[in-house]
Amino acid sequence: MGVVAHRGQATNVDIRPNEKGWVERAPKLQKVSGKYEMHFPDPFYGHYIWYLDFTAEGPEPDSTGDITQKTAAMTEQEKAEHCG
Repeated sequence: MGVVAHRGQATNVDIRPNEKGWVERAPKLQKVSGKYEMHFPDPFYGHYIWYLDFTAEGPEPDSTGDITQKTAAMTEQEKAEHCG
C-alpha cells in the first residue's frame, strides 16, 4: 500500500451583515514545450520519422496557486433564502 499525505491550509473571509463571501483558487500554471519524435514502421507521407512541435500547459508542481477572498452584497432573494 502506498503512502498517503495530506496538506491543509486555512483561509479566512471577513463577511459583514447582509453580505456573502467565497474563496476562489486558481492554480499557477507552467508552460513546457519541445518536440515529439515519431517513428513509423512504414513511410508516412514519404518519411519514417516525423518531428512535431509541442506545447503543453498545466499546474506547477507543489504550487498552492492564487487564492482570493471575495465578498458582495446579498440580493433580496438570497437574504430571503438564507437569512431566515
